[in-house]
Amino acid sequence: MAKKRRKMVGVLVLLLMLMSLFTFSGQASGQKIRIAVMAFKLHNIHQWWTGDYDVGGGIADMLITDLVNTGKFSVVERDRLDEILQEQHLGVEGITSAATAAKVGKVLGVQLFVFGSVTEFNMEKKIYTLPIVGKVVDAKARCALNARLVNVETSEIMAVMEGSGRKSQTGVKFGAMWGDLEGLTFDSSEFRAHQLGQAVEKAIEQLVAQIEEKSAGLKPVFVPEVAVPGAPASGVVTPVTPGVALQNEGLVAYVKNKNVTIVTINMGTNRGVAPGNVFELYKITDEIKDPATGKVIKKEREKIGEIVIYEVGELSATGIVTRLVEGERIYIRNEAILKKQD
Repeated sequence: MAKKRRKMVGVLVLLLMLMSLFTFSGQASGQKIRIAVMAFKLHNIHQWWTGDYDVGGGIADMLITDLVNTGKFSVVERDRLDEILQEQHLGVEGITSAATAAKVGKVLGVQLFVFGSVTEFNMEKKIYTLPIVGKVVDAKARCALNARLVNVETSEIMAVMEGSGRKSQTGVKFGAMWGDLEGLTFDSSEFRAHQLGQAVEKAIEQLVAQIEEKSAGLKPVFVPEVAVPGAPASGVVTPVTPGVALQNEGLVAYVKNKNVTIVTINMGTNRGVAPGNVFELYKITDEIKDPATGKVIKKEREKIGEIVIYEVGELSATGIVTRLVEGERIYIRNEAILKKQD
């Protein structure tokens, strides 16, 4: 009897170990917090370096790498973010408010959005000559960042963050001058080993720690990678409101042009619309009428853009414009037609 009891206990222990293993692997593979990082802006920084360095973009790339390395975050590629910003005519101005960050973040399918600025990025060098040794340099590198962490779902600023780093090097031979950035690229191991790179890394480490702390209460979600921002992935069924057949045609009821273009259509949960649906927008270029009755029997349409739905009410749905033909504008009564899946 005792032998049988020990055998049963062993089986239970083995089952518990397997369950914990499956739980862990499931979280590690797909359950991560989705986050987007905007290229940092330069704030009152005079370009002292030579070469065509994208300092703000490079620092964002370093932050992305460090966030991914924590194993807790899935980060949207900056190319995808830049594409959305360009289409919304935000390429130059970028993200300047929590509301804009939240709306763009919903298109990207993220939970958090980070944007900020570089307030210090410099090298100070003093070169002097010592007997026998020759020319040496005393160099000090500094980097300071500030950033905002936005909750995409609520549009609130979860944290105003700061990070700073300093690295001093004394007595370096001038021939191995640490202030020389020639040939180095951001997020490379060479730059991270560089004196200025070490200062930047310290500042980024502080931001990562604050992001981890502030996002600790968020529930990780699985969001599949998609080819078109906000659109359903290939092979994934278009989301619909449960119990309601999705109807695929409606009209634009409201247009708001600010930092991003927001469109509301006259379809909601009553017609099966759900967040994530992609609608194509059309303008009517011509109408053919029945000569006997005067009724319209055919419409000539021209596609002018696309929207991705992020908010749905009973009678309406609101989306952000992700595609817009150059020179076109969206007007009330433009047609909204559900995009067919490839």
